[in-house]
Amino acid sequence: MNRLAKDRRARSRREPQRSGPTASAGSKLGTQAAVTERVAMSSGQSGRWLLVLLGLVVGAGVLRGPLAVTAGTQERAVAAGRPAYVVDSALITLIEEAEVPARTPGLIQKIPVETGDLVAAKDLLVQLETADSELVVQRARHEVDIARQQARNDSKVNIARKTFETAQRAVRRAEDSNAKRRDSVTEAELDKLRLEAFTAESQIRQAETDLGVAQATHELKEVELRQAELAAAYRRVVAPFAGMVVQLLQQEGEWAEGGKPLLRLVRLDRLRVEAFLKSEEVDGSLVGRDCRVTVSLPRGRKVTVAGKITFVSPEVNPVNGEVRVWAEVPNPELELRPGVQGRLEIAAGEEADR
Repeated sequence: MNRLAKDRRARSRREPQRSGPTASAGSKLGTQAAVTERVAMSSGQSGRWLLVLLGLVVGAGVLRGPLAVTAGTQERAVAAGRPAYVVDSALITLIEEAEVPARTPGLIQKIPVETGDLVAAKDLLVQLETADSELVVQRARHEVDIARQQARNDSKVNIARKTFETAQRAVRRAEDSNAKRRDSVTEAELDKLRLEAFTAESQIRQAETDLGVAQATHELKEVELRQAELAAAYRRVVAPFAGMVVQLLQQEGEWAEGGKPLLRLVRLDRLRVEAFLKSEEVDGSLVGRDCRVTVSLPRGRKVTVAGKITFVSPEVNPVNGEVRVWAEVPNPELELRPGVQGRLEIAAGEEADR
């Protein structure tokens, strides 16, 4: 046995025994050192020191271990709350858009808006000429007033009732007179009195019928008035929802045809995000989950907006096996623009429940 081996054995006898993790590590280092020593005996003095250094590095790796790094990475990923689904090419689209038409034909008198204007719901967009429609409304109102007076006039009914009561009393007096003195009133006169009473009773029914017709006519004139007012209101073309005027299709002084679009309006304060996911990864539970979309803006800026999943298509694309998913996000500052793409992140189920 050479001198180096003897010195190492003597030094190991003098060192105290270690316990616990340090001892275990030391035994591993010793094993590595022994291997290094045997190689050094055969390779020479310079190779021996190189292998000793390599053994120390390997021993340190045994102590620290790659599993500790991996576990730490997983813990950080869980703590970060990573989304369940991520789509890098989600498309921002419109939820509401309309080519607002003229509901009745007429001459375009005024267009108080311009391209790019923001309007609220019910704001005036186009005003058609109203001179003829105003005359129709005035006539309908007068007809309603006349019909109302006729419907409230029940004088004919009252007269007919009084006439009937008088005729009935005349018949009773004639019958009482004949009861006291036979043939004091002839049958011909009695029949005439009875006919007058019957006629008066029929006149009551006729007067009541005429009054009912007058009341129905009044209601009909009320309907005609509302129709005239509605036709006049159609001369005012108003915004069906809040949005931006993006295109004028006709100009002042032109003739508007009923049903023909006058301008194009889009809603920008709330937008839709459309994405596609693999069908085997998606189920109906996605609806209602929280999500967020991130879009790159000019000058290197980015904006992130939170929203919710509103729709998962029941249809699967047979070519790529994907389903369409819709989310809705608010856009109060109008920073998001329809047609651009962004990154959609959909929260996991636990996050949606919270």
